Amino acid sequence: MWNESLKNDLHMNDADISKMLLFFHRVGMLLYFDEDNLKETIILDIQWFSNAFKCIIAFHVDQKDSDIDRERFQNTGELDDKKLEELWKRKENEGYIKHKEKILPYMEQLGLLAICNTESPDTKEIRTWYYIPSMNNRSYEINDEEFSKSSILCFQLVDEGQLPVFVFYRAIVKCMKIPEWSIFKIENKNCIYENVACFSYGHLLVKICFCAYQIQVQVCFPKGESIDKELEIIQTSICIKIIEFENYNFEIGYKCANGKFNDDNDNSFISLKRFPVSQMKCEKCTVLHYVKNEICWVTTEKSEDQGKYSSILHVKRLPGCY
Repeated sequence: MWNESLKNDLHMNDADISKMLLFFHRVGMLLYFDEDNLKETIILDIQWFSNAFKCIIAFHVDQKDSDIDRERFQNTGELDDKKLEELWKRKENEGYIKHKEKILPYMEQLGLLAICNTESPDTKEIRTWYYIPSMNNRSYEINDEEFSKSSILCFQLVDEGQLPVFVFYRAIVKCMKIPEWSIFKIENKNCIYENVACFSYGHLLVKICFCAYQIQVQVCFPKGESIDKELEIIQTSICIKIIEFENYNFEIGYKCANGKFNDDNDNSFISLKRFPVSQMKCEKCTVLHYVKNEICWVTTEKSEDQGKYSSILHVKRLPGCY
């Protein structure tokens, strides 16, 4: 609207307007994402947006609510849509509920929460709820000893320093949107924990965890099966999500056959760029053994591999993402 009110020689085209808004986003003056479902909304008051989220996470200490509701939220980070509306209506003067449909997609884009829709097996009704990763303090408790397990795919932080936990939160929120993936459940409870998230992909169990310098992925499957094709699909699906991160460079690789999932003391890593290997000794293990090409989830032909994944080995710094 303001652009049309300017003189013709001062008009800005859509591309220039987007570049300007992305610059203001990067320097912290506003929030803006140049994506189809978000670019029509610009959040000018970042503090107001932050307070809207603060209103949600303060729920677990609000004595106005029942202990059952608060304890469930505090332990799992799961919040029903009706409860969220109730919380925001208490701050009616702030306008959170009025702008709910604009605020929530922005919070999801930033990895603050995931918007989830679950169909009731009995009534077939769709229930909307939210997952707030930073509130989850459940310990991983799945016994998967009866399954065969894949090698461990790793996204390792290239830069020095520990991987911030909110990067893992964003990764989990994005993985919730991968087609054909769903949250793994046991006894109708979502298997999402403080530092591990479990997803169903067909009949496979996909586990994603956060360690000091890595985001790790391992797949559990019935004994006797071969899942080579599925592993490549899973790796590609996660890579597409990870590459969207800004300010964090990752390298793709794997742990050797002796590697341990979700173990901060195991820092083993073999870069994807080194495959296919030939007579390569494992540099991390105290027991001498050779690295096998079978631990790599993708076709180990360098002529194909490096072209397919070269843009993913070091994640691009994209504007408009935290």
